[in-house]
Amino acid sequence: MPYAVLIAFFGALVAAAVAMFGLHSWTALKMAPVAGALLGGGFAFILLRLHGLPLSTSVDEYRDAAGVQSLKDVSRLYLNTAMVAALVVSGIEVAGLLIDPVAVMSFWSVGWLAVIGYTCWRAWQFNHPASLGRFDVIQVSAGVIFLMISGLFLYGPFDGSVMLDRGASGFRLVKAIVVMNLWVALTATMIALFGVNIVRRLSRVAGLQ
Repeated sequence: MPYAVLIAFFGALVAAAVAMFGLHSWTALKMAPVAGALLGGGFAFILLRLHGLPLSTSVDEYRDAAGVQSLKDVSRLYLNTAMVAALVVSGIEVAGLLIDPVAVMSFWSVGWLAVIGYTCWRAWQFNHPASLGRFDVIQVSAGVIFLMISGLFLYGPFDGSVMLDRGASGFRLVKAIVVMNLWVALTATMIALFGVNIVRRLSRVAGLQ
């Protein structure tokens, strides 16, 4: 697929997500995809011209010319780290249900912070070459959309205190803990991918690395 077409598509997708989850406006949602596609297509045109590439350039051809690295290997590394942290936190919280379920379900977001913090810390230590690589619009757009959806998922359908008030069974509580922590692991991976990269770039600019 041509790079310009894909960028226009992601532009429409991001604009629709902002209108839906940010503005909560049906009117904006009807117009946002068109505006986003036009902006994305225009931005792609500028990027291609800056690198002397034709409009028919594919995604791989653009990434080779622009020096954009694939995030496949580093994302797998970060995800494995986050999953391990999520399983450890889940084990601790499930055991805590036997002692004080109210405390566990009321403050389970502390476990989420632990998963995210540990993943970012380990990502920094790995010092993977891709953590200094350049992103393209597709990667950034996908990251923004995922983080917006993740924020809604984490603070939307599941509320530990409400589940306890409604008399949720032990099995439901355990399932909720595991599912939420695994989702946080995905979120932590995305945060580490972009966060570590940005911090490393800023550190280089400031002369700290």
